[in-house]
Amino acid sequence: MTVTIWTVVITLVTGSPDPIWEGAPVDRVRWSPDGSILVSGSEDYLVKTWNASTGKCLKTLEGQKISYVWSVAYSPNGKQIASCSEDTSVKIWDAATGKCLHTLLGHRQSVRQVVFSPDSKTLASCAWDHGIKIWDSTTGQCLMTLTGHKNDVWTVAYSRTGKHLASGSADRSIKIWDLATGECLRTLEGHRDYLRSVVFSPDGQYLLSGSDDHTIKVWNVSSGKCLQTLTGHKDYVWEVAYSPDGKRIASASWDLTIKIWDAATGHCLQTLTGHSDVVDSVAYRPNGSQLASGSDDYTIRFWDLEADSFGTESSSKIRQESRGGHFSQKKVGRKFVEALV
Repeated sequence: MTVTIWTVVITLVTGSPDPIWEGAPVDRVRWSPDGSILVSGSEDYLVKTWNASTGKCLKTLEGQKISYVWSVAYSPNGKQIASCSEDTSVKIWDAATGKCLHTLLGHRQSVRQVVFSPDSKTLASCAWDHGIKIWDSTTGQCLMTLTGHKNDVWTVAYSRTGKHLASGSADRSIKIWDLATGECLRTLEGHRDYLRSVVFSPDGQYLLSGSDDHTIKVWNVSSGKCLQTLTGHKDYVWEVAYSPDGKRIASASWDLTIKIWDAATGHCLQTLTGHSDVVDSVAYRPNGSQLASGSDDYTIRFWDLEADSFGTESSSKIRQESRGGHFSQKKVGRKFVEALV
């Protein structure tokens, strides 16, 4: 069995305003609803959209020139892209034109994640100011601020119905909020370190969390009980994701690996290696056939997860490299791939 990897290497060009990084760590990747486009946010202050079939950069969205882009999100209706940054702002972009529609201000410290509601009408953001904000995605108006966490809030996720929001914090807790009232319905405790990622299962019955304690936990949303603790990573678990059918879990870790888990049993099915630095983000393609990952090694990788090709690397790979400010594409054959891995 094989895993096909497509790699996009993003390297800062000469004259970049970034005084620290020699390249651009990729902090977040997300798919468009139809799975044809991937959007990325990175530490070169840019949001980029990519053709998922060819690896070609389609658009570069510039507007956060002095701060890292920590998170990006694609609206479920495919019309908008959101990004958030260390500069305390949230931006909403027109996905078709790349035009910035709104700059949302209100957070007092670095904004760590943005996510659209299932109906695309609202946007949630969380920040190091310990707060969570709900925004109208059409007008940019702040509709609600949720407070209750005692430390930085790193992650938020909407429930399947959009009526509830989950949040994870450096205070080691997860909170579930009623978005009609702003009330905290439940606080889940069990992780021994920062929460970095939370996500609801597709059917809304379970909540998945990843933590700096190197573990992943599966929670029953109704009871608040921890059902499973998945162990195997050797460093921070930075992001977790459910497959579209809810049968698999993917996790991205600072141990340089991605793991695929059986959601029912909690067994680790596969460890995907290839990144040469910490893996910050992982996202399933909407049809479940591929997984995208973003890393501090300045790459975005596409992993083929078809049932008949799941297991090891195959012979095809696309690598894009910066050449004087322009990207050149070359296909890499079997011998070269075997030399790389």
